[in-house]
Amino acid sequence: GKIFRIGHLGSFNDLSLAGTLSGVEMGLELAGVPHKSGGVQAALESLASSLKTETAAAR
Repeated sequence: GKIFRIGHLGSFNDLSLAGTLSGVEMGLELAGVPHKSGGVQAALESLASSLKTETAAAR
């Protein structure tokens, strides 16, 4: 397989991550690169789960 790195300058939050992953998934699709779809949804579910855990721990 092939890999690539996503870099950023400055602050980076959950919304930035979701947008970046969406763009990558769309670009792969448009370029005809074989890949498994659903990475954005999986990332959002993981972020939501970690937020629930952090919120519960703060109580």
